[in-house]
Amino acid sequence: MLRALAYRLLRSLALWILERLPPGDPSDVTYTNAVPPQFFAAGSTRDFKQYFTGSSGVHVESLDDVCEWLFNCEFRTDLELFHQDDFWQHPLAFEQLRKGDCDDHALWGWRKLVELGTNAELFSGMRLEQDGSWAGHAWVVIKDGAHSTFFDSAVKVRSQMIMSLATVQSRLRPHFAVGRDLSTRAYNGWLHTLVEGRRRARARHRRAVA
Repeated sequence: MLRALAYRLLRSLALWILERLPPGDPSDVTYTNAVPPQFFAAGSTRDFKQYFTGSSGVHVESLDDVCEWLFNCEFRTDLELFHQDDFWQHPLAFEQLRKGDCDDHALWGWRKLVELGTNAELFSGMRLEQDGSWAGHAWVVIKDGAHSTFFDSAVKVRSQMIMSLATVQSRLRPHFAVGRDLSTRAYNGWLHTLVEGRRRARARHRRAVA
């Protein structure tokens, strides 16, 4: 009980400080220590190495093959499929169902690219939508030397599926990432989202008591 209270007080204090000392560029790395899988999303409950267990029934030889297979998968929300707000399918389950949301597409694409020897990283965070709001999203970044490619595996239009990361970075707010070696990182984008959530909650409270 006391430990839970202390945690809430420390979290509130940390957010209060962040609001007055805003975090820097959302794409800057905050820390590179081990990030628990549960931080990535509510539906991320497995260790990342578990997503590589079992034998895939889909043979791919290139990024083009990965894209082609994903084009024929259907985008469906977790509420529609599993009656849950968030649920990360194992890639082999996704292969069978061929339906899922952005994290299911991204997990499968990330696994296949890693199996091909590609330097691919799985990201979770927020994406700027057309209406100006930020929404949760998962994507893959492919690194080739100094060049980074954004792979939005749930998109069904090739021209929007693969782009230079530099062209879309301003519309992304990365929270966490995991690399092909399963090392993890946290980004300033996570702190931005925490601060914004606190401000929205306070504004809702003011309206409720007005």
